[in-house]
Amino acid sequence: MRYFLPAFIFFLLSCNMLAQSDSIQETDAAPEETISNASPQTKAMVIDLSNPADVELTLKRIHTFKYLESVVLEGETDESTLHKILFRLSVLKNLSALTLKDNELNKVPENIKGIKTLRSISIEGNTELDYNDLCNKLSTLPITNLKLTDNGLKQTPPTFSAIKTLTKIEITGSDQLNYEN
Repeated sequence: MRYFLPAFIFFLLSCNMLAQSDSIQETDAAPEETISNASPQTKAMVIDLSNPADVELTLKRIHTFKYLESVVLEGETDESTLHKILFRLSVLKNLSALTLKDNELNKVPENIKGIKTLRSISIEGNTELDYNDLCNKLSTLPITNLKLTDNGLKQTPPTFSAIKTLTKIEITGSDQLNYEN
């Protein structure tokens, strides 16, 4: 009987901790916010660059999202529009992660260097992108994480070493990548 009470208390505490971890996992799976449905406290957002209405709203409102930490720029757009969006993102003091996804880019605009708080960048599905140019532009930023996904790389760009602060590189979905170079 004297072991029953401590065992029962341990059981209750364990059940409570499991219930809390389940609720944490559920809240992590929140739907992605877009520029049209985001609240001023939004920390992560997906912007559809192939949707003219989203682009127009982004150009008007993106600077008002003071807590924004992560942005996904998805879909094809022209270099001029991307330049304008990157300029507006550069005023956000908490922005640390940027994803460029399926943008059909050849080069990233020069003003990506203006996002001084950027620590992580992910490039997905941009098979025509000049990765040497990208690495040279990122070399002035405190980038620690670089993720390249489904970009059709055949060899690693020699300019990776230009990003002195880089601590992690992840390359996936490049079946023809020659790992010996």
